[in-house]
Amino acid sequence: MAAAALALTGCGGHAVRPVEQTGAWRVDPPAREDVDAKRLDAAGAWGDRVLPSLTALLVARHGRLVFERYYHLGAANQPVPILSITKSVLSTLVGIALREGRLGTLDLTVGDLFGADVPRGADSRVRSITLRQLLTMTSGLGSRATDPLGDGGNAYRTTPNWVRTILGAPLARAPGTSFFYDNGDAHLVSALLQRATGTTAAAFARDELFRPLRIEPGPWSADPQGVTDGAAGLQLKPRDLAKLGELYLRHGRWGGRQIVPAAYVRDATSQRVSAADTGRGLGYGYLWWTFRGAGFPRLFLAIGSGGQLLIVAPALDAVVVLTSTSEQVAPDLTELELARRVFDAIRR
Repeated sequence: MAAAALALTGCGGHAVRPVEQTGAWRVDPPAREDVDAKRLDAAGAWGDRVLPSLTALLVARHGRLVFERYYHLGAANQPVPILSITKSVLSTLVGIALREGRLGTLDLTVGDLFGADVPRGADSRVRSITLRQLLTMTSGLGSRATDPLGDGGNAYRTTPNWVRTILGAPLARAPGTSFFYDNGDAHLVSALLQRATGTTAAAFARDELFRPLRIEPGPWSADPQGVTDGAAGLQLKPRDLAKLGELYLRHGRWGGRQIVPAAYVRDATSQRVSAADTGRGLGYGYLWWTFRGAGFPRLFLAIGSGGQLLIVAPALDAVVVLTSTSEQVAPDLTELELARRVFDAIRR
């Protein structure tokens, strides 16, 4: 059963202001946002019953929370490991760096920013890998041989210098030719961003993303050289994950300020490459997933191992957040079915 449920507030009209205006989520009765409360409650109860590892389910529409429940030791104001959702936060930082002119183009190469730091003996093609290819997981790094567990390939984490290990790894295919999910790509994005901005991704996020959105992040780990972990390692509260989704629903604007360029938001959350080998109707943008499936509106998602999902439905002006303690690497059909039940409660 749910451990906690926040009381619904507000009275008459839209007394509850959207989060982008206040920086703080307020809970509005679902009916006021054209959401069927009974169906939404039924979806939450179904998720509680069939997902024993579920810890939080949040639903926002029109910038207002209409549902917030915590289950099985989950609690409000508790940062949780968001694992690979970290990648989508990192993508957001790339967009901000473009807006500020700290990055001029996504076509910067490893050779441009790392130069002589590329290890001797590395495949000569490594220097030609672009930031865009790293964002779309088409760098050519990673293979079934280096990722037998299907967890994105984490062997580099056992070495004394993650970046040099990744740069020195053999290419499995020519850069830019095909998608392969590889954590090393995301960590190189963090390293490139640090070279371009002169500060770590964690510090850049604190000043340029978290502070404007009034997010108080939990820890964000780094490699032995102090490069912020680009693939995972960040902790955020479920409500703060929902803020990230809301920022993307608003095309990168927050309280009248353009935090992320609208064009970058569009490109990051559109399918840039096919991820057909996943067999789940998924595509990939710039460290964001896209999804099309029968019975669903068009979605884009940030996905973390163990059942962490940030789901954005632009046509419904809605954001859904799920957190979990599952040991599964990827979400299964049960979590998608829970999302579908939530969307069925939202009136078009």
